[in-house]
Amino acid sequence: MTNATRSLQFDIKVDHQLAPQHRVSARYSRSHATNNVPTVFGNDDTGDGVVFLTNVQNTALDWNWTVSPTVVLTSRLGVDRAFAPGHANNFPDPVKFGFPSVLDQANGIERMPAFLMDSPWTSLFSQCCPDTDFAHTLYGYSSMLSWVKGRHRMKFGGEQRLFFNNFRQPPYPTGYFHFAQDITEQIPFNFDITQGNSFADLLLGFGDYGGISVYPAVANKSKETSFYFQDDWKITPRLAVNLGLRYEWSTPYSERFNRVQFSDFNADSGIHVDGLPLVPGTLKGLTKFAGSNERHVPIDRNNWVPRLGFAYQLTPNTVVRAGAGVYYGMSVATNFQYAGTAFRKDGNIYFSKEGTQTKFASLANPFPSGLPAPQGTRYGAQAMRAFPTRTIWGRPKLEMPKFISGISGYNACCHGRLQFPSITLPIAALTCLGADTPVLATGTSFPRRCGGSSQPPISMER
Repeated sequence: MTNATRSLQFDIKVDHQLAPQHRVSARYSRSHATNNVPTVFGNDDTGDGVVFLTNVQNTALDWNWTVSPTVVLTSRLGVDRAFAPGHANNFPDPVKFGFPSVLDQANGIERMPAFLMDSPWTSLFSQCCPDTDFAHTLYGYSSMLSWVKGRHRMKFGGEQRLFFNNFRQPPYPTGYFHFAQDITEQIPFNFDITQGNSFADLLLGFGDYGGISVYPAVANKSKETSFYFQDDWKITPRLAVNLGLRYEWSTPYSERFNRVQFSDFNADSGIHVDGLPLVPGTLKGLTKFAGSNERHVPIDRNNWVPRLGFAYQLTPNTVVRAGAGVYYGMSVATNFQYAGTAFRKDGNIYFSKEGTQTKFASLANPFPSGLPAPQGTRYGAQAMRAFPTRTIWGRPKLEMPKFISGISGYNACCHGRLQFPSITLPIAALTCLGADTPVLATGTSFPRRCGGSSQPPISMER
């Protein structure tokens, strides 16, 4: 058996009428899954062994309060928790085979390093990232007040989501060694396919390159907040208009230990390099680290979201609908799986510093100069100078992605059957109230004929 998967899930829901005006609903769900792939020595074509565990729990509590026959308050609290680690399945401890203990100590993980071979030989333990620690917790809470007043059905609401993410996945956490056939060519690196053998390189303990990644775990937090107002206005018995305005913003992620860095591409570094005619004066660009007063990039607070829709009943059997709105997607700074570049290190293994003339590193001592360590904050604003920072954002605020969407169509009732031909323009996260959407029990519903509705097609809720 090459793969064993087992999963279990259950859901519980309880509804209770506390009083004529108060009703609560509670739901709890739990999912448990395991995936076990055995390690088969020399069977790298199907992947090395790995064990995955996935436990997901979520719960939600709803409270509906009928304040009056025309006013209803609905509130919700939800929690989602996921725990999904993965680890190499019974990889041998490299120390028992003569490798230095520094490989295990780099990330606190005991597993054999990867041996990457050129064809026709099979690589061993070549999966880079089976060792993963992952968990997240999501809190969400919202309230909405629905008020029916004459020809208006209005909604006022707000919601917020708090996202906590814990993650660690160091690639090749105990290192990797690459063995190419050109090392044992008569003239190394001559790229003569008739000479050399990567297995011979392995026997000699002389590869062409290698490395190790030293990555810490991260603990991120981000937040989404929004408020909205919506009015479904029944102008005439045949015409209904939907007007809405939503305001929202995304609080970019921060890290528990402030292991975040930003790039200021316009800052003066104070460094002048002679011989760069295209770069007059000093070089631009500095690193700025997160601190107690500045833990994330600036917040984009200019996200006003208007929406408009209408429904018009042409005949007793035909309703025309159309709607348009502005929508914002989630900020790209909601989460990031790794610490800033200065807090992690991708170290290289140099088997030779002189093009194979003399040997430097070996399998028994891959880091003669010591295990490469992250810079951290020791160099201040000059951190990672002359190194790729791979910082995906700088100090300017990150605007949330914006979409302008529209929808149109009509409902026609023919011979007792309802059909929905429609034309839809590009849409992002659009919520439509269709013909089968239930209305508030205390509200005044729009007239329905043969399943059709003059309900406008736009909603301000997520």
